[in-house]
Amino acid sequence: MTSIVETYRRQAERIPDQRLYAFLDIHGRITHGTTYAAFVERFEVIAGVLHGAGLRPGERVLLAYPPGVEMMAALLGCVRLGL
Repeated sequence: MTSIVETYRRQAERIPDQRLYAFLDIHGRITHGTTYAAFVERFEVIAGVLHGAGLRPGERVLLAYPPGVEMMAALLGCVRLGL
């Protein structure tokens, strides 16, 4: 079975510059977003920071982010490490 992390990685290799997520304002205009490649790079960086902080698989983490790409990247960074 393929993990969601592997699915994102595969897509980042296949279509790195395609928009993955876009956040819209109340008028439907894109306020910010990310591509597959940028998203994978971000969650890998976050996973590296968490690993460097000594967190290991099975530990619990509290994510306190406003809604957005950064929160999603932090969640995937945790999934990447099995947190």
